[in-house]
Amino acid sequence: MRIKTQAEHTEWQIKEDFKELHQFLQDEEKALITALRKEEEQKKIPKNPFSVKEKLQKVRLELDWDKRKLSFCDAVTNKHLRTLTTNFTEKIFPFFYSHDETFPLKILPAKVVVGVQSSVLK
Repeated sequence: MRIKTQAEHTEWQIKEDFKELHQFLQDEEKALITALRKEEEQKKIPKNPFSVKEKLQKVRLELDWDKRKLSFCDAVTNKHLRTLTTNFTEKIFPFFYSHDETFPLKILPAKVVVGVQSSVLK
C-alpha cells in the first residue's frame, strides 16, 4: 500500500512539474515572439527618416493619432516635407539635427493646438 501511495505521489509530482515547465515554455515563447516582433518593427523605422536640402525657417509637426500619422511641414511655405505612419505604441520624441554649422538649429516654444482640423495633409 505504501509503495502505491508513493508511486501516486511521484506521478502527481511529475505531472505538476510538467505543468510548470509547460507554462514556463509558453511564457518564454510569448516573450520571444514579442521581442522578435518589436525587433522587426524597429527594422521598419528608417535610421535617417529624411533630410531637407532647403534651409527651413520653421517646421510644423502635425500628429493625427487616429490615422497613425506624423507629418512634417515647412511652416513658412506650408510645403509638405514628410509623413511617417506608425502604430504609436511608445512615446514619440522627434529628433532634429542640422549638419550646417553656419545655420544652427534652434527649437523655440510655439503655440500648441490640439483639436480637429478640417483639412488633412496629403
